Amino acid sequence: MSTPSDSTAWIADSGLFIACGRQENTKYTALERFATHNQITFVVPQHVYEELTGAPAQSTPGQIPIDSAITSGWVTVSEELDYTNSTIATVMDRTQSYLS
Repeated sequence: MSTPSDSTAWIADSGLFIACGRQENTKYTALERFATHNQITFVVPQHVYEELTGAPAQSTPGQIPIDSAITSGWVTVSEELDYTNSTIATVMDRTQSYLS
């Protein structure tokens, strides 16, 4: 059995966290368990974080799921992506075409 190593996974879209819902949702708890068990930190760009915190009326005050995940340490927020970087632009274009 191999030991998981610390790693990061970049999340380019808010859809994953929207689909998981609130902290009480089994999808959310499964994602948290997966991340902590495998020592993975999900990294979201600033604009994704803003999308996820932009509708606090739909969440319990003080318990916005993305903020809880950040506090728990399995999600971090990065600086805004540099879309002039060709690698970033290519990944985002491929992601967008997959989502469309």
